[in-house]
Amino acid sequence: MRKQVFMILLIAIAALTSQCTANKSKLIEKINELETEINASYPNPNPLKIKELHDLYLEYAKKYTEDTISPHFIYKAAEVAVNTQQYEEAIKNLDFLINNYPNHLLVPYSIFFKGFIYENFLNDKINAEKQYRVIISNYKEHPLSKQAIFSIESLQMSDNEIVERLDID
Repeated sequence: MRKQVFMILLIAIAALTSQCTANKSKLIEKINELETEINASYPNPNPLKIKELHDLYLEYAKKYTEDTISPHFIYKAAEVAVNTQQYEEAIKNLDFLINNYPNHLLVPYSIFFKGFIYENFLNDKINAEKQYRVIISNYKEHPLSKQAIFSIESLQMSDNEIVERLDID
């Protein structure tokens, strides 16, 4: 009797695991198909397909939080949001990555990307500077730290002044 119960439990667990893996694979397959379709339609991709891809990235990340690809999908969702001029959504996506994967290698890039969005798309120099300062204080040895310093300095410069500075350096 115990053997039968154990076998039934083992079969049920195997079936559930198999179903989960199949769903995960289907979701990744759909993401890959949409990425291919969108890339093939460049420079005029279907906005509905882009929105669907954004949503699938986040769906995957929320369903499979422990999967190592989830933070990458969240970052890609932020990139998609920026490319469709959904800047607040992009910041929300980046915050999701930062808050849920605080030790991930993409966190400094996400913080810098937030600063970049604030600076270049939302014209919010105060919040841009805050993000850049987080990079400088928390990631001193990271390659983005030097870029963050330059970005803070350039917040008050004109485009011509920035070009002149780049020519000198």
